[in-house]
Amino acid sequence: MSTSTNNRPAANAPTNGAGEKSYFEQQREMLMGEVAMSLDHVLHNINKLNRSLEEIIGCGWL
Repeated sequence: MSTSTNNRPAANAPTNGAGEKSYFEQQREMLMGEVAMSLDHVLHNINKLNRSLEEIIGCGWL
C-alpha cells in the first residue's frame, strides 16, 4: 500500500501568488454586496409597512 501526499493549497489560500482574488472570490463578494443591499431594501419596506399598520391601528380601523 502506498501513501500519497495532498499537495493542493488550502481552500482559503490565495492562488494567484500576490494575494489577488480569484474569479470565484470576486463573484462571491459582488453577490454578497447585492444580497446585503437587497436585505436593506427589505428592512426599509418592513419598517414602512410597520409604520403604516401602526397608523391604521391608531385610527381604530382594525
